[in-house]
Amino acid sequence: MTLTDLRVACQVANAGLEGGVMCSLRIEGVNINHMNRLSMVQAGVVAQNANTVTVEACDTGDDVWQMVFSGGVVGAFADFNSTPNTAFMVTAQSMAQPSAMPITPTAFKGSVAVADIMKAIAEKVGLSFQNNGVTAVMNGSVTLNGSGADQIQAIAQAAQITYIVATNVLSIWPATGPTSTTAQVTISSETGMIGYPAYAQYGVTLRTLFNSAIGFQSVLKLESEYAPAAWVNEMGQLNQLGGNNIFPASNGIWVAYRVQHDLQSEIPGGEWTTYIEAQRQDLAKGTVFAR
Repeated sequence: MTLTDLRVACQVANAGLEGGVMCSLRIEGVNINHMNRLSMVQAGVVAQNANTVTVEACDTGDDVWQMVFSGGVVGAFADFNSTPNTAFMVTAQSMAQPSAMPITPTAFKGSVAVADIMKAIAEKVGLSFQNNGVTAVMNGSVTLNGSGADQIQAIAQAAQITYIVATNVLSIWPATGPTSTTAQVTISSETGMIGYPAYAQYGVTLRTLFNSAIGFQSVLKLESEYAPAAWVNEMGQLNQLGGNNIFPASNGIWVAYRVQHDLQSEIPGGEWTTYIEAQRQDLAKGTVFAR
């Protein structure tokens, strides 16, 4: 079922690893019969409905539809509390179906590249695969059991790599983060940055007009007048002042570790933004996300 031209509030949060991508939808104007047909109870630990949801949106100033989210529905119901604006509420996760889908064991004899193992698992659960620089090799025979999500997480832990399932693609990165050849997304006032970057515990937070190109582990080139250009290190970021290391928000290269898209349609003055939490590239290289 395709729904268009309705009042929708959508929030898509990318955090990576087991959580994957979370999506919350509030849709007004859906026919009551359709809501009853699509409603489902919250998914259990071992039970998952086969329903899926895909969200598409256009970048600011563009009319090309981009996939923002695709995943399994874990909860859906009609909310009559705001009648006459009855809403259909949907919660979905990109890891819902890989977590519940039973697949055959994945086994390799002898040494095998981690990327080859991940690709084999992705194919079993119907995902495309993207390797972003992982060269690790598993020595000795490998046998994996459980759901697709179980097998993916087992290899991620063993190889100490980072991954995410987003828009029907399993993407993996080495523990050192994105490679130097990774394409950078420039964020500045000219490209839609709203306000200024803000200091955060692990780096910087910022908000920009909706940009579908920004996701988990995206490499960002931040350009802002917020920080004095002279007080920067080789990555273009503040490093030391008065002998003390400081890492405030500043120009330079950053790696996104949490991205949230907030989209509202048919709502005057509605949100059409992307919120980003990012850390310095040099600090990201020392971080291992997989547990």
